[in-house]
Amino acid sequence: MSNTTEKNRDENEKLIKLQKELKENEAKYQTERKNWLEEKMRLISEVKEAESHRNREMRRFAEDRKRCVEQQAEIERLAAQLVEKASNLQKWHEERDQLVEALEVQLETLASIAIQKDKEIAELKQAAVKDSGKFSWCRIDKACDV
Repeated sequence: MSNTTEKNRDENEKLIKLQKELKENEAKYQTERKNWLEEKMRLISEVKEAESHRNREMRRFAEDRKRCVEQQAEIERLAAQLVEKASNLQKWHEERDQLVEALEVQLETLASIAIQKDKEIAELKQAAVKDSGKFSWCRIDKACDV
């Protein structure tokens, strides 16, 4: 019986030791699980934050791309406008040059005509001076027979 009692006591001690180990292991497991869950939640939070940041960057990228496309379209529109205005300006310069040439021709013609008229006037004045002696007895208000 003492042998049995001793066996029982040894088994009880083993049982107590095993129960103690079990409690320690359970406590260790709970601590590790708690740490693991905290780490899991931290990682999930980081992933969500990274995803949120990525989404913001993607939206910003899309907005920048849209703005770039709009600016490119505006540049193309303004370039086309510039080409059109340059073409119009060239046409206006050509028209102006033609008008200036026509005006120069008219001016030369008028100057030539004016010189001719001045010569005719001078000739008429000289003729009038020559003839003034012949018609001195004529009056303006009476007709003169020459």
